[in-house]
Amino acid sequence: KNVERVQEFACWVLRNISEDNQENAIKARVAGTIEPVVAAMTAFPASLNVQKWTSYLLFHIIIGDEDAVKKAIEAGGMEAVVASICAHPDLVSVPDNGFKVLLCMTDNDPVMSAKAVAAGAMEAVFSAKKTHPVNLQLQADAKALIARFVTFM
Repeated sequence: KNVERVQEFACWVLRNISEDNQENAIKARVAGTIEPVVAAMTAFPASLNVQKWTSYLLFHIIIGDEDAVKKAIEAGGMEAVVASICAHPDLVSVPDNGFKVLLCMTDNDPVMSAKAVAAGAMEAVFSAKKTHPVNLQLQADAKALIARFVTFM
């Protein structure tokens, strides 16, 4: 339980210092945070707080950086994000940030879109979309992902 709390707190702190601060996000990437974040997602799938903060952090450290996206995918990030969305559909921040990560990972890439679908992303997106019908940002991201998945199927 202590390791889980440390992971939760570490991701929360890193997310807070990298959100809306590109310089800090770059520093976090360079420091090698991607693999440990994905490892935390995988190690603590039942922990709502670990999943919430890791999905937030992963989005902030990969957005706009193709190498970071590739590193996150290679570390198992796509599967971890899909599993996180499936495990915690009720807390809107998990699918909301998970969708943003998936949008980064599948950006105009039919191979990665197919990989996301194979990992269960289509079902996860539909489920979260249904669970949060009034969250307009989540709905827009879900629509974008579904269009991307269908286009590349």
